[in-house]
Amino acid sequence: MRSSPEEAKRIMRKWEQESSRLRFTTFGPPLGCVADGRIKSFDGDDLWELSGDSFVLQLELDGAEFEYTDAREGILLPKGCVCSLAVTIEGARRMVPEPFGTVRFLICELG
Repeated sequence: MRSSPEEAKRIMRKWEQESSRLRFTTFGPPLGCVADGRIKSFDGDDLWELSGDSFVLQLELDGAEFEYTDAREGILLPKGCVCSLAVTIEGARRMVPEPFGTVRFLICELG
């Protein structure tokens, strides 16, 4: 179900506080990536850091749209995921519009 930015931030704060194991996935030209980690930090607004054993990923979520899915809703999720937050960022919708087009990725909580 579509989620407001405030609801998405609440979900991600919960994941941060509980030190939840997360999987970040993105597939699409020109990048495909799957990485497991935890939320390392949150600046209180739009900048998140996920970190794992050998990576740190900064997510700047200004202008993002979110869709939350829970396995209890009967919706198929990637293997091992109990819930997920799909994120879509369109460069033109950011506070300072950027020419990068549309970026989509999925963050899911691992069970």
